[in-house]
Amino acid sequence: MMKLAGILYVALLVVVVPSCKVSFSPKNMQRVLVAVEKGTSSVGFYTPQGVRVKSLKVDTFPHEMVFYPNQQFAYVTNNGSLRYRDQVEGGHSISIIDLIKMEVIDEISVLPYKRPHGISLDPLTRMMAVSVENPDKVLLIDPKEKVIVKEFDNFGDTPHMIRLGPGALKLFVANVLSNDLIITDVNTGDYTRIPVGQAPQGMDFDPSRNMLFVACSNYTSVIDVEKKQEIFQIALGGNRLKLSKNKDLLYISSSREGIGFVDARTFEVIHHLDLGYKLFSLNISSDGKYIYAAAEPQNLVFTVSTENMQVVKTFRTPEGTRPDPVKDFWTKEIISDHQSNTSVTTLPSFQRTVVDSSFRKGYQVKAADINGDGLPDIIPVSSLHPEIYWYENPTWKKHLISNQTSKNIDLAPQDIDADGDIDMALACRFDLQNSSKGGYLYWLENQEAGTSWKLHYIDSFPTSHRIRWADVDADNKQELINLPIIGIHSESPEYSVGVEFMYYRLPPNPTADPWTKQLIDTALHMAHGLQMVRWDNDLAWDGLTASFEGVQLFKSSPNDAASWNRVQLGEGEVAPRPKQGSSEVGLGFLADGHRPFVATIEPWHGNKVVVYYPESEGELWSRHVIDTTFHDGHALLCADLNLDGTDEIVAGHRGAGYNLYIYQFDPSSSKWQRFDLDKGGISAAGLCLLDFNQDGLLDIVAAGSATNNIILYENLGLK
Repeated sequence: MMKLAGILYVALLVVVVPSCKVSFSPKNMQRVLVAVEKGTSSVGFYTPQGVRVKSLKVDTFPHEMVFYPNQQFAYVTNNGSLRYRDQVEGGHSISIIDLIKMEVIDEISVLPYKRPHGISLDPLTRMMAVSVENPDKVLLIDPKEKVIVKEFDNFGDTPHMIRLGPGALKLFVANVLSNDLIITDVNTGDYTRIPVGQAPQGMDFDPSRNMLFVACSNYTSVIDVEKKQEIFQIALGGNRLKLSKNKDLLYISSSREGIGFVDARTFEVIHHLDLGYKLFSLNISSDGKYIYAAAEPQNLVFTVSTENMQVVKTFRTPEGTRPDPVKDFWTKEIISDHQSNTSVTTLPSFQRTVVDSSFRKGYQVKAADINGDGLPDIIPVSSLHPEIYWYENPTWKKHLISNQTSKNIDLAPQDIDADGDIDMALACRFDLQNSSKGGYLYWLENQEAGTSWKLHYIDSFPTSHRIRWADVDADNKQELINLPIIGIHSESPEYSVGVEFMYYRLPPNPTADPWTKQLIDTALHMAHGLQMVRWDNDLAWDGLTASFEGVQLFKSSPNDAASWNRVQLGEGEVAPRPKQGSSEVGLGFLADGHRPFVATIEPWHGNKVVVYYPESEGELWSRHVIDTTFHDGHALLCADLNLDGTDEIVAGHRGAGYNLYIYQFDPSSSKWQRFDLDKGGISAAGLCLLDFNQDGLLDIVAAGSATNNIILYENLGLK
């Protein structure tokens, strides 16, 4: 079975102590998730499906949490500030929680020190280490007696996360503002300072190799503890990390808004799950089967299978709770889990907002944070007028980007010149009736506010139609993918010349240097749909296409940029050209085992919505038609709109009727149910799904062609 990353998920150093050995997955026991709810100064208990069964008040702004080795007690540091840069005096306590009773039973005072943050507990000695930020100190605490046993000066700036070595012999402290690691001998107080990457935070220790891993924002540092030096820099940074139970994998809540999977022996990044949110915490379940990661500001918790590296559950905690971190324990079956996924979950409600009621001939719509305020803005494309605008979130005020091009067909936002703001690539001068001319590619350089963006030439290739940014060779750099719709000199109705599917490398100086072009394949005809996905356990992106040839997967090779493997997944509509094959394509997942599916509109500009499911390896995926009522179908995407673990299909047509629908999978019948999102109000030609208000729920924006409008559908959640 292939492994694929599309949309999502720390292991504690486990030293088995005979007197407190935990038996995982016991009979008549239930898994419970515990989340530090930073925003509401509480600790919440949840079922694995996300049902909040209890919440306990603790002191102001709790930050980190550890469990006692027998998993009966949790210790939570109450920092008193939301962020380490906040200039506040802070809190001074560590809450003690009885996990079985779900009660706060006591606290440990760290006075005269304040702002306790990082916390670590050694399972052998039962000693606890805590970092405090006012003033910068490291404390050794006896949790049973609830007293400070020893204190250490910290020889860095802002001790953030802390790790107590086996036997409580060494302290490892990550100083987030001085970019260093301090290793202290607990007995003598002698210390060693080791420079590491930027903003070091999470750590984990491999005692068998005497090796410490430190997550920094720009890379992950590997420390030889015996030599007391950095020996390697893993090319993936992040906030937190954990080693797998058997220490062969390293999981990182990465700076790329997802989770990285690293071979802990070779230090090679073998896989990355893109979640679309900055993750703060990351932990491994007590049985090692799952990773729990949280997007704190959006109140989102992700559960990921460590076996197939895919999201198995996403749930949203109450508004303002800001979960960080999340761990689990086992208890008797006293919690009713009434969200078992045996029936279809209610769809969220949506609020319709007209962004622009006079946007003529809308064709595509994209989103990016143009003004750097942290909110994604809307960028539509019209195939009729030369003006390109961006609409400022949340007022939707319209700003001109450029009016220097014509027959615009697609754009792809990206910081092209690496100056910190968003630029964009543009495909224009599109003409399906003339496959020997046009197809210009430019990039638009973001200028000062109120100034038209500067136009730079990239290339010209007739009928350039779909452009995307993706790292197809795993070099941590984005390439510009270009999928023309037909081959050069190709004519209706057969369009018999193959499409030159290609990508461009971003040059060191994109304003002056040429953009080198690399051919991917020439096998497709009438290639209308493209989605970039991660199909394999590597960092290189792959291409999923819709064309006369149905659904085709182009698998890239991280070690050979010129080598691509083409695999047909679905046959598409079998009929004479031009009404054959597939037109739009989207990838989704079902919650039951996280099975993938592919959704399409068929044939070219067709009337059908189709879903494909994988069969035996090497065979075409089975084809299931779920709707036949479209007129000129042109918009389709897949995403989990209600956080139940199964993706919905959002699809619409721009022909008569002007409907935009949501299709939801019903596991009880294995059928898709259709619901109206907008009936008659949008001739959907293009879609974009993104969290526009940063509330943890995906919203929908659509570009209307015949209706000449841009509409935002804000996801209000379940009612």
